[in-house]
Amino acid sequence: MKKIYIPDFTKQRLHFPTIMHTIFCMIRDALNKDLDQILNIQNQCFSNGWSRETFEQSLASENCRVLTEEEDGTIRGYAVVFAEQNEADLFALATAPAFRKKGIASSLLDTIQNSFGIKKISLELRASNEAAKQLYLKYGFRVDGIKRDYYTAPPENAILMVCALNPPLF
Repeated sequence: MKKIYIPDFTKQRLHFPTIMHTIFCMIRDALNKDLDQILNIQNQCFSNGWSRETFEQSLASENCRVLTEEEDGTIRGYAVVFAEQNEADLFALATAPAFRKKGIASSLLDTIQNSFGIKKISLELRASNEAAKQLYLKYGFRVDGIKRDYYTAPPENAILMVCALNPPLF
């Protein structure tokens, strides 16, 4: 198995100017102490989520990254990415409902697309999740197929999406 370099996001700060004020947020690798907040977001966003143990195993994995977006100690969104060789699977991308429509999912997705040195990202999403589908289309993903009855509680098909990324210029 070829290992790829996945940068450390613990100190990456993003700056989003707004009309009235400036907001500073940080995208960083999740820590075990973040799991309560991540699990809370997950439970608000997904009907079938991961266990704490699965998140802990992901945090310890060389090829998996759990990224968080936070402001003032409050985690507002997270992403789980498994990267191997030149490809990545986006297992989860979630924003706490109170912080939606603020560009958090976009910031996490942009970080993933521009920081891992990967050539392709794949994901599955519920067929009914039109907001997520539109976000992924905006970021260059295309529909690549359907997985019948992929989800349970409630039962639903999954849409497979793929994004081919351009290699860095330097």
